Amino acid sequence: MLKQPGALPFLVRNAVLIAIISSFPMIYFIRQADFSQIWLLYLGDVVFLGSIFFVMMRYNRRIGNNNTPVSLMLIAGHILTILSISVFCLIAFILITVYVPGLFSSGHAEKELVNAPANMVEDKTNGLLFIVFMNAAFGNFSAGSFATIITAYISKRNQKSEQGSM
Repeated sequence: MLKQPGALPFLVRNAVLIAIISSFPMIYFIRQADFSQIWLLYLGDVVFLGSIFFVMMRYNRRIGNNNTPVSLMLIAGHILTILSISVFCLIAFILITVYVPGLFSSGHAEKELVNAPANMVEDKTNGLLFIVFMNAAFGNFSAGSFATIITAYISKRNQKSEQGSM
């Protein structure tokens, strides 16, 4: 999979693009910092899922439709997912340091999550950091893994066997 010419640069380039596109709803959530707007993070997960699906279909077409086993498509999809999550977490950290002043000073930050439930994790931002990074890690990994598994099996045209014939 990674021995094919241009496979790794293709995955890295698209991982960065996926992370940037799926971080737009997170930007609005961090700027508002309202728990009732948590649906924006889930919207970002759906965008992440669709982007992984689209890139995996392009990757399958690029490597020659039926010439690759399903296991290599699963590996490539999970590599793409992990790279995208890494870039997404980096973007989330940068955005939080920009939009939440006083995060690294003593006391509470100037921006806190409002309308949070009583059982929310208590920290300087009243749970904003916890929600953003847990969604970035677990929400995006779940969406990316689901899209990878579905795409790896859908994209094979001849599904009789791994080699394409019986």
